[in-house]
Formats: sequence, structure tokens, C-alpha cells
Amino acid sequence: MKKFSIYMIFTLVLISATLLVAGNPFAASPEPATMSLLGIGLIGVAGVVRWQQRYR
Repeated sequence: MKKFSIYMIFTLVLISATLLVAGNPFAASPEPATMSLLGIGLIGVAGVVRWQQRYR
């Protein structure tokens, strides 16, 4: 359970950094840095979900 919480904190930090640093990702034309950080955050979320399903 300790590893799961570390992964969740890391993913939340990535998503919050995306929202704070790279501008508004929900604008009409988001910056490329915003999209890449969102992609990294989504990959992290998918990894956490897969890890949770494997070690349930």
C-alpha cells in the first residue's frame, strides 16, 4: 500500500504542475508543453490503475 500512495502522490503532483505551470489546458489552443505534461500525467494514472489491478 505504501508504493500505491507514492504513485498517487507523484501523479497528483504531475497533474497539479501541469495546471499551474503550463497555463490553462482547457483553452482553445493549449500550449504544447501543456499537452505533453497532460500526456505524462495520463500515462502515470494508467500505470497506477494497472499496478492496482495487478496487486489487488
